[in-house]
Amino acid sequence: AATEQGPTVSFTGAPATAVYNASFVVTATTNASTMPQITGTANVCTVSGVSGTPANSSATVVMITGTGTCTLNASWAADAHYPAATAPAQTTRASKANSTVAITGLAPNPSTRGQSVRISFSATGTGLGPTGSVRVTSSSGSSCTGTLSSSHTGSCSINFSASGTKVLTARYAGSTNFNASTSASATQTVR
Repeated sequence: AATEQGPTVSFTGAPATAVYNASFVVTATTNASTMPQITGTANVCTVSGVSGTPANSSATVVMITGTGTCTLNASWAADAHYPAATAPAQTTRASKANSTVAITGLAPNPSTRGQSVRISFSATGTGLGPTGSVRVTSSSGSSCTGTLSSSHTGSCSINFSASGTKVLTARYAGSTNFNASTSASATQTVR
């Protein structure tokens, strides 16, 4: 009996690493008449529908987390001339995206000794944006912590017992999808 020769296939385009919410295009080609099925690791990456022709098809991959490895597989069903085929898997390591945290308001400023000062902050990044907590510290040693809302903003309050100029910075702790970041300083005057 004659042995059926497999089709010529290729599968390319996956980078070695990709940050959370990044997308990239993978390309699959064959000399067979069937379109490839392209799949990725659940909970790490998603693969959009395959488009194009069997000779040149592609799909978009989106990294849906900042940790783990996305293993991509391309396979082709048998056709009238060739048996089913599979290309070597491609892997992309997920990495965290950068975040930016900023102090967006100090109220009231100036304040008086013992008065509560509300410090507002925001955190930005790609995709759904950062979640978690932000800690604000003062040059006087005082600090407070607030949780980011679904709109990636938050606030916390500090009562300053001594007068003078206080230098404040906010630090986002980071998350599964985002790296930590520290804000530029803001100045609070306490009279």
